[in-house]
Amino acid sequence: MKRLFLISLSLLLFWGCLTSQAAPIKLKVEKTETTSQSVNNNEEKDTFDHITVLKEMDEDSMIYNTQQLNEAKAEFRKNSHILYAILAVLVACILFVVYNIYKERAKRKHLERKFQELKLAPKSEDKLIQAKAELNKSDIIVKLRRMVENPVKNGSPDASDWQALDMVIDKTYPEFSTQLLTFSEPKELEYRVCLLIKAGFTPSEISILVNRSKQALTNLRARLYKKTFGKDEGAKAWDEFIASI
Repeated sequence: MKRLFLISLSLLLFWGCLTSQAAPIKLKVEKTETTSQSVNNNEEKDTFDHITVLKEMDEDSMIYNTQQLNEAKAEFRKNSHILYAILAVLVACILFVVYNIYKERAKRKHLERKFQELKLAPKSEDKLIQAKAELNKSDIIVKLRRMVENPVKNGSPDASDWQALDMVIDKTYPEFSTQLLTFSEPKELEYRVCLLIKAGFTPSEISILVNRSKQALTNLRARLYKKTFGKDEGAKAWDEFIASI
């Protein structure tokens, strides 16, 4: 009986030890599980927060990129309109220049054809001789020739002299001024030179009457021909043209 009691007591003590050790282990395991679960929950929360932040960043980035794209499109449209306007102006200028060149060439061809017709037109030699004789006897031509012979003594032509020469040339050659202005638009000095050429004065005599050097007079006549017909034919070509009209 005593032995049985001791064995029972030993078993009770052993069970008590096991129970006392199992409780802390259980608490530790429970604590560990709780900590692990808390960590997992925190990690899940952090992950969710991170995903949310990334999603918000993506949305902000998408909005910013969309705004940038819209601004770029608007700027491109604005620049395109400016570019189209510049191109339209350039095209208009080119067309205007081309049209003027074509118009000028057509005009010169027409004038050159008309000049050839004037040269080939039949003229009465008797009438020309008679007209020149009457012209040379006119008071203004006589006066101008005296000025050429002695410019110091007789002076230079004034406005009334040029007007008188214009009138006598128109009387002798009724279509001269009209035809000249059809071909060209001479300035005052150029028109006076043309009148003197038509009146039969030589380049040397004309240079005295208009108070210009012979070279300046030569350049003037050559320039008139080029301006009218677009060709460098020289001063004599202009003299021939004046004689033909």
